[in-house]
Amino acid sequence: MTTWQRFCEALERIPNQEAVLVQWRLLVGDDIGLIQKLLRRTERRAYTILTRQGAALSVRNLPDGSCVGVNRESGERQIIIDDERWIYELDEVNLIKGVCQVLGALPSAITVELPASTRMIGKLSADPDLAVPTYLIIAISSGQFEQSLNALVAGSSESFIVFAATDKFLDASCTALLDRQRCLFLPFCEVFQFYECDWLITPIGRRAVEVFSEKFREERRDEGRSMERNSRIRVEREWPDPNEHTTAKVWTVKSGALKISTKTDGHPDETVEFSPNQDGTPTKQLQLMRLLCFKFPVPVTFSTILEEVYPGALVESPREPETLKSTLAKIGTLVSDCGKKLEKAGLNLRILPSLKIEPTRGTAISLQLRSLHRMDDKSLDEGDEPLL
Repeated sequence: MTTWQRFCEALERIPNQEAVLVQWRLLVGDDIGLIQKLLRRTERRAYTILTRQGAALSVRNLPDGSCVGVNRESGERQIIIDDERWIYELDEVNLIKGVCQVLGALPSAITVELPASTRMIGKLSADPDLAVPTYLIIAISSGQFEQSLNALVAGSSESFIVFAATDKFLDASCTALLDRQRCLFLPFCEVFQFYECDWLITPIGRRAVEVFSEKFREERRDEGRSMERNSRIRVEREWPDPNEHTTAKVWTVKSGALKISTKTDGHPDETVEFSPNQDGTPTKQLQLMRLLCFKFPVPVTFSTILEEVYPGALVESPREPETLKSTLAKIGTLVSDCGKKLEKAGLNLRILPSLKIEPTRGTAISLQLRSLHRMDDKSLDEGDEPLL
C-alpha cells in the first residue's frame, strides 16, 4: 500500500481529519512532502496524544510550564515537548486546489446546501451550461457517508461526480442512489496519486471522468434542444395576477412531502411537490413552503424564517454579524429557488414574489393567492390528491 493510499484511509479514521502529528505519522508514515503539502498546523493543542508505540498519554501541565504525559494504562510519566501537542488538520484548500488542477476543474460557488462532511471541488468546464459539478465527501462512518450522499442528491437537480477518500462506505443502497441520479462515484485512493508533492491522475481515473463528462454534456445539450423547442409555449403564456385569479390547495402525504396544486380562473394548472431528504428530515425548501402555506395569508418575516429554517444563525449572529448577513442572503436565494421550482412544475411563478431589495430580518413575504385550502391529510399516498 502506498503512502497516498494510507493517507486516504487515515482521512476516514481520524474524526474531523485533525490530530497531532505523531498520530498522522502512525497511520500514514513519514512522507514529509505529503504531510507538509496536505496538512497544516492549527493554533490548538491536544490534551491527549499518542506515542509512536500507539500508547495514549493524558497531558498535564506542570507549575514550571513544562508538560508530562501520563500513560493511561501503566500510569508512567514522560516529558512531552510542546511541539508534540500541536494539532494538524487536513489542508482542504490545498487538497481541492490540487484536485482542480489535475482534473482541469474550475472553482465554483456552492449552489446546494452541503453537510459538514461534503466539500465542493469545482466544475469540469468553463461553460457554465455544460459544467459537471464535482464534490468530495470525507466521512468516518457508513452512516455519515450515506447521510451526506442523501443530502447531496436531495439538494441537486442534476448529475454530478462525487469523490470519497476510499470506497469503504459505498454499499448497495448508496450505489443504487447514485445510479438513480445518474452520478459517478470515484475513490481518491484509486483515481489519484501524490508523488513528490505533485498530483497525478491514474489512466483509469482520467478515462472514467472523461466518459462521464462527455455523457453529461450530451444530456445537457439534448435538454437544451428540448427546452428550445418548448420555449415558445412557455414564454408566450402570460399568467394573470394570482391574487385575483389563482386558488390553491396544499396537503401532506405519507412520505412527509408537501404538495401544492393550483387553479387559474377555475382551470387546473399543475401540482408541485416539495420532498424531504431520504432520511425523512425536511429540506430548507420544504421548511420554507410549509411556513408560507400554513401562515397564509399572514406574511412571514425573515426573522421567523431564521428561527425555523436557520436557527444556528441566530445563535452566532451576536458575535458574527457577517453570519447573519450571509444567512439572510441565503434565504433570498431559497425564496428564488422555490419560485423557480413552481415555474418548472407548470405553476405561476408570481405566486412566490421575487425580492427586489437586500433582505433584512424585517423583510416579509407571503404567497400571492386569492385563496388557499389546507388539506391536512397525511394518510394519502404519493399519487393521491384530496378533493376540495
